[in-house]
Amino acid sequence: MASPWTAIVPFKGSMAAKSRLHALYGVDGEDWARAFLADIIESLRATTEIGRILLISGDPEISAHFEGVETIRDRSAGLNEAISLGVAATSGPTIVIPADLATLTPGDLSSLLGEASSTPFGFVRDASGDGTALLFAHSADQLLPRFGSDSAAAHLASGALEVRAPLTLRLDIDDAISLVAASSGLGVHAKRLLALAKNFPSNE
Repeated sequence: MASPWTAIVPFKGSMAAKSRLHALYGVDGEDWARAFLADIIESLRATTEIGRILLISGDPEISAHFEGVETIRDRSAGLNEAISLGVAATSGPTIVIPADLATLTPGDLSSLLGEASSTPFGFVRDASGDGTALLFAHSADQLLPRFGSDSAAAHLASGALEVRAPLTLRLDIDDAISLVAASSGLGVHAKRLLALAKNFPSNE
């Protein structure tokens, strides 16, 4: 499958999970969220198989921060609804990249997309085992997003096949424990914040 992939990146900004990081480390939740997003966008740009990036966000000014990234305005309350906006705007091979998957690397993503060429509709389980880190399909209209509680089971039930992937593609950061676990693999923008964080284990 030689067609380039479209990456859908739903960005909900400072959600409750990011506020937990703020409470513990003195960095604003929105700053964490934007740093994770910036690192993800840079990794996607460096992944040769990715030909298009669709950023789904309710922030009307977000596009100014990411030149060359297409932005779709999101007025929905839910993650699945936001993803569906991206699905409606594309057609070919498509992968959903949550905006808190901050340890994603171009090399590992490229390897995954190579393996995904033999899986028409699939997903990668997150590090917890219950959630979904990545969701992809050879055709956008095959994507059936079921993110939320026990989403791994929900995606299996919807017909998606599970694909194995390294930890860098499975670590979603939504609390202090996951931030510590991911700290060594964060990108440039998140590491800058990490250096300013108060009482962070590696900063002591």
